[in-house]
Amino acid sequence: MLALLLTCAITPTHAEEGLVDSVLRIHCDATHSRLLLTAAPSPADRGSDMAVERIDVGNLIKVSEEDTHGDIRRLGTGTVGRTCGRVSIKISGGFYNSNPQGEMGAASDVPVVDIFDGDEHLAGPLAIGTCATRGRYEVIAECPANWAKRVEVFESQGSVVVYLVHEYEEYRRP
Repeated sequence: MLALLLTCAITPTHAEEGLVDSVLRIHCDATHSRLLLTAAPSPADRGSDMAVERIDVGNLIKVSEEDTHGDIRRLGTGTVGRTCGRVSIKISGGFYNSNPQGEMGAASDVPVVDIFDGDEHLAGPLAIGTCATRGRYEVIAECPANWAKRVEVFESQGSVVVYLVHEYEEYRRP
């Protein structure tokens, strides 16, 4: 049973798998309120008993009109919601720099999610992907605490559990 709400820009299934940063993959088993969120292709993408939806959060980013030089600015993000059993998520897009010509401005947009059990806010905002302790990663979310390569949400003994798998790059000076 799929209880995913179907509204917003959805990336076609033939989209390039190389654009993993801006594409959020939502795997849902609504019967068991089991949810998997990732920005990278997963073995669960094929042959899984979970319904899979892909959302390109780049389509949620709001941009300005071109200026006299033909440049644009990112102004913010829209949000969309999805429900999987008793769990719901709010999805938005994150970006490193509002100026696409600036530091990390040309980098892919990043999925950002908030996770809820009914009205209870369980986690988020969480950036989905890999972060680094340098650069502009913390503009989107604290690295590594609020970044996750993979988020699993499931019921256990009547409660909803949020399980995060982190991957980050750490830079240290001698």
